Amino acid sequence: MRGFFFCLTLWLLSTKIYSQTLGGNASFSFLQLPVSAQQSALGGLNISTFNKDVANAWANPALLRSEMNKQLSTSYNAFLAGINQLGLVTGISTKGEKIMVGAGIQFLDYGTIIQTDAAGNNLGFFKAADYALQLMASTNYKEHFRVGMAFKFLQSHYGQYRASGVGADFGITYYDSSKGFQIAVLVKNIGAQLTTYEPNGIKEELPFDLQAGISYAFTNIPLQVSITAQQLHRFTSKGNEQTSVGGTAATEDNSFFSNLGSHFLLSAQYRIANTLEWYAGYNFLRGRDLNISNGPNAFNGFSTGFGLLLKKFTVHYGTGFYQKNMYHHFSVNFNL
Repeated sequence: MRGFFFCLTLWLLSTKIYSQTLGGNASFSFLQLPVSAQQSALGGLNISTFNKDVANAWANPALLRSEMNKQLSTSYNAFLAGINQLGLVTGISTKGEKIMVGAGIQFLDYGTIIQTDAAGNNLGFFKAADYALQLMASTNYKEHFRVGMAFKFLQSHYGQYRASGVGADFGITYYDSSKGFQIAVLVKNIGAQLTTYEPNGIKEELPFDLQAGISYAFTNIPLQVSITAQQLHRFTSKGNEQTSVGGTAATEDNSFFSNLGSHFLLSAQYRIANTLEWYAGYNFLRGRDLNISNGPNAFNGFSTGFGLLLKKFTVHYGTGFYQKNMYHHFSVNFNL
């Protein structure tokens, strides 16, 4: 019952204080990208999966468990348009495994970009990068509940323009090992900018999100399935709108049922052998956002990958479809 009231408190906190994020754009949008290859393969977001990958704690700090003690996850994502992403997550148990603490970093390098003026004249080049430092902690509550929190420091460097910010995540999970399922609720990216790109500029908010998820592991087959819901604070119904993507007209269906469906992600992980797992996911929101008329839309939103589970280390690979483009996300986990 206390867990229910905790979830209700998180809901009220998010809808009352951060409802203004419904309008306008948030800063530090890179926080919506997955840090690990397994998360990429599962659709880009999974806050309820139960396994030993410490990198899942970046998505939900309540997933930080004692079996992840002294584990280090490193990742590299050869993302689109020459963007490179690096990730690092680790966890350590304290007080007889009652409390887990962790830390991580997410770094995106956008490379060297040509700088021009309003007339298109070449003014040279500049570099652009984003990074987030995250500290996490989790502990058990009662028999089946686990609560976790994360605090993050953020920086963006775009040539001469720089901004910083702070944020926090609060999550709770309910795990029943006898029945093989886990439920999670997460309030993500509560916070705002500390400094803005321009002196005395308006401080923007983070890409706040209210998420929920459930994962179930079958007893007769080595299969785990998950349903994850995102942006639960943004249910709208506006009807169909005409938009333009890359000069091509596209109809965006904003009906109630279309918006309802776009909040969900479906994913599955299947143990093919003792040392090999297969992952797959579909992100309805990503698929809808990428679809354009007369374009290659068939695989938008789909992702897949695999995990090679060896004794001394684990290798994960994840990839997804962005029209004709694909990214390649690799993670290597090992014990310290």
